[in-house]
Formats: sequence, structure tokens, C-alpha cells
Amino acid sequence: KEAEDLAVSKLRLNHRDAIFPYLGLCRLYLSMGRYVEAKSCCEQAVSLGEKLPTIEPQLMADALGSSVNLQILNEEYQEAQGLLERALAIRLKLAGPELPPTGLALNDLGAVLEGQGDYVSARKLHHRALRAVAPPLGPTHRENAKVLSSLSRVYEMLSLSASDSTQTRLTLLQALSFSKRALDIQRAIHGTESVEYADALRAIAQIRVGLRQHLG
Repeated sequence: KEAEDLAVSKLRLNHRDAIFPYLGLCRLYLSMGRYVEAKSCCEQAVSLGEKLPTIEPQLMADALGSSVNLQILNEEYQEAQGLLERALAIRLKLAGPELPPTGLALNDLGAVLEGQGDYVSARKLHHRALRAVAPPLGPTHRENAKVLSSLSRVYEMLSLSASDSTQTRLTLLQALSFSKRALDIQRAIHGTESVEYADALRAIAQIRVGLRQHLG
């Protein structure tokens, strides 16, 4: 409540610092499952960024990204896509096409396209994301695991519409390869008793089930 009051007082002055409390509240409410309040705070942050005559591009991208996370949860994919495209344009201008901030924005946009069923376009974005994230962060960084999991997921979905049985199998094997790489990272970072490692194992098991069903 104190942070919200501070944000409101600064908002009256069109002050850039008002964005920070709103972003913090948005993330807090999001973690608590209070989506209506989270959405309001995210919208306030984005709205303020648009009103200010001078605003750091990085701060505006953060505001857009927080709003997108909420829209993905609510399956408002078209709205999320518009915001992410704006955020990606900012990231490209700030960091260029092959640095982690751009890669993560590409990965998020790919996830939104997945939500709309455009798996071919999503796959291209996830591959671009991996090229941007992996080299500078190193092979065992947690963000690599995130992008690899995205690639595994989209290949698994693409296997459902493959043109023939051979293509289905090859696509599932690609999904399995990405999942195994993600599993190795989760093991290195979190160990074998972690939720992250268990989730990665579950993803691999699901793909193996698909392969067994396909092979009969």
C-alpha cells in the first residue's frame, strides 16, 4: 500500500520513478495470483511510460514485459503480441540482435505465437533466441534452459502436424534433444532433487511416450 501511494503521488507529477513501484506491485500481485490488481498496476506502468516526455527505453521495455506476462497467463495472446513487438523493437535498438535481452524478448514473443497456434513462426523466434542467449551467457546458464525448453515444446507441437511418420519421428527426436540439453542445465544449476529438474524430466518422459506411441 505504501508503494502504491508513492506511485500515485509521483504519477501526479508525471515522474519516471512512479514506474518502479507500479512494476513491483504488478510482479507481487502476479506472484500472489491477484491478476486483476496486477493488470491494473501493469497498465499504469505502461501508460506512464507512454506519457512521459523522456523515458529510458530499458524501463519502458520492462514495463511492457511485465504486462505481457500477465496477458499470457490470461491467454490474451493478440494483445500480448502487440506489446512484445514493441518491447522487442526497444531491445533490438538497445542491445542489437544477438545479446541476451533481445534473445529473451524473442523467446517471449515465440511463446505468444505458440499460444496462437503459429508453431512455425514460434520455432524461428526460439532459434533466434538461442543464438542470442547461448554464446554470451555460456552453455549452462538458466536462460539457456528456458529457451531450450521452448524449442522442445514447439517441436513437440509441430510433430502433431508432420507430413508423414518419418517426419513425425524426426521432429520428436529434435524435441527430445532440446529437452535433454535443458535437463543437463537444470541438473547443473539446481541438482537432481529440485522442482526444475523434475519438470525437465517430465518433459522428456512426455516426448518418449509420443515416440513409443508413434513407433507402435
